[in-house]
Amino acid sequence: MLGNLIAGMQIAITQPIRLDDVVIVENEWGRIEEITGTYVIVRIWDDRRLVVPLQYFIEKPFQNWTRRNSSIIGSVFFWVDYSLPLEPLREELRRLCQEVPELWDGRVIVLQVTDTSEKSIQLRVLVSSPDSSRNWDLRCHLRENLIGFIQRQYPQCLPQLRADLSVGQKQAVDRSTPDHVEPERQPPCDAPQDGAPATCGCGVSVHPSEDVTSRLLLQLAAQLLVLGRQLL
Repeated sequence: MLGNLIAGMQIAITQPIRLDDVVIVENEWGRIEEITGTYVIVRIWDDRRLVVPLQYFIEKPFQNWTRRNSSIIGSVFFWVDYSLPLEPLREELRRLCQEVPELWDGRVIVLQVTDTSEKSIQLRVLVSSPDSSRNWDLRCHLRENLIGFIQRQYPQCLPQLRADLSVGQKQAVDRSTPDHVEPERQPPCDAPQDGAPATCGCGVSVHPSEDVTSRLLLQLAAQLLVLGRQLL
């Protein structure tokens, strides 16, 4: 109790918080709705109420977004492909901001490449607004419309996964058969050269000047000779 009384006196003198200030307390965004002698009521963005002892604001750090004025700068991040041209995107960003003068106060408008990876680049948009609520609406407006602009104008520039399929691939072997294959065949006799006797498959020499009857007799004699050897 004594700690809260001392904290109340310090807050009244130093005024780290005031009514309707936008604060971040315990990772919750809200506005100071009520200040009493022992606690502070913070109205959260979804209409919940956070009750915080006065001593908390003296002993622990917190964020006050409206300590001097309510203007604020917000950021929007995109991951896109390396091939995306940035100048058309900057022009579209300025056009979108000028469409909503009630959300953008005209102080800050920036588009920068803030990070890179092996697959894509990161873009950061900075824009200013009169207060945090309108800055939130402005960031949502830019995020939705810039994504739509990229999808319509540069759909190939959305983040992509690249792979070189030729790396490590072996050269294909041509296993196709020719259109016409000449069948293998064994001639009955080797062709004679320069008047030399021809040789039949049975090994008997035949002179080209002999008639057909002599050739047949020689072949028959050779076959009989082979048959006799087999019988023996």
